[in-house]
Amino acid sequence: MKAIISSAIAIARAFSSYKKDDVNTPNFDITAKIKTYPNELLDAEEIWSLKWIRKEEKAADDVNISRYSKWLVNIFANRTSSEQTFTNAVYKFEHSSPVEITVVGVFLDTTLQNINLQSVTQGSTSVADGLGVVAAIEDLDIFGLNNLFSKADNQDINFIYQNLNCGSRNQMRSF
Repeated sequence: MKAIISSAIAIARAFSSYKKDDVNTPNFDITAKIKTYPNELLDAEEIWSLKWIRKEEKAADDVNISRYSKWLVNIFANRTSSEQTFTNAVYKFEHSSPVEITVVGVFLDTTLQNINLQSVTQGSTSVADGLGVVAAIEDLDIFGLNNLFSKADNQDINFIYQNLNCGSRNQMRSF
């Protein structure tokens, strides 16, 4: 895990020299933009991916909430509003449903539950370790979103995945 965190921190430092993406400018409204795309049929994999990414975003958000509660460092709190923006945008799709459990740190999916427990534990030893854990999560988010983007053919879903990817890259730069 320490090797992953070290890699994630190195990636975050590399990203810090790039310009922030335009979609994260103050007056950008992703929910309004998503409504401009045509309503396209979703295949089974796209439905699955939307549901999975909502759960994964909750997991990442929960780690940030717990790290903010522990360390009171604003960088951990900044991600919460981004996650809510994504959730609002996904409501366009009738197949998307709220995550099963809204309690912070609790998941029906055992993989997400285990990742959450490991991340919270490792991120509790110091602020630097907390940042490293969050950077590792963002790095995994970017990898997963790139994979999902390559499989989706709907414009609106790809737009959402691009924006999530952008948010993860901006979060990495903020470290």
